[in-house]
Amino acid sequence: MISSTLKLAFGVLVAALLVSTLFAGQNGGPAGSFLRSAVSRRSAPPRPQIRLARSSQTSAAPDDGFGERVVLRPDTYGHFHAQVDVEGASLRMLVDTGASLVVLSHADAASLGFRPFPTDYRLMARTANGTVAMAPIVLPEVRLGSLVETNVPAAVEKPGAFTGEGLLGMSFLNRLRGYQVKDGLLILKN
Repeated sequence: MISSTLKLAFGVLVAALLVSTLFAGQNGGPAGSFLRSAVSRRSAPPRPQIRLARSSQTSAAPDDGFGERVVLRPDTYGHFHAQVDVEGASLRMLVDTGASLVVLSHADAASLGFRPFPTDYRLMARTANGTVAMAPIVLPEVRLGSLVETNVPAAVEKPGAFTGEGLLGMSFLNRLRGYQVKDGLLILKN
């Protein structure tokens, strides 16, 4: 329970600190260039393709003729988790509307071939555990069931900043047609 609370606090603070960076980047300003180029992929051995594992918590269903939807069930604490396909790898992520970016744990980022240098951790976020340094990246594709978004701004947490799953933040969620909690379920619409 405490780690989920800390993740939520981390996401809220990331949103507050990074929202100006995202808005400046939409107009082609220096912040947008920084997000696109700050961290490049480091050479890594090729990895096998991993198919998206269907979770019992995730389902896709037609959405009244206007697209697709993904439905997530909450865990015992009321948090929503999703199996997200990032670059062909299935990652478990906490859905966090308080996080302005998709945030990858250092381990998940390394498994995808993102290995930021120490100088790449330029974004600072204040969390319940103190200040956390992050490296901005752009994910070429993020897929949750039938919902697919490309060129998604994201960040990699510095090793040891937090443990566990990453955060599926607003840089993915804002691109959807909508999302809502209804009858205790989180419904994401494309």
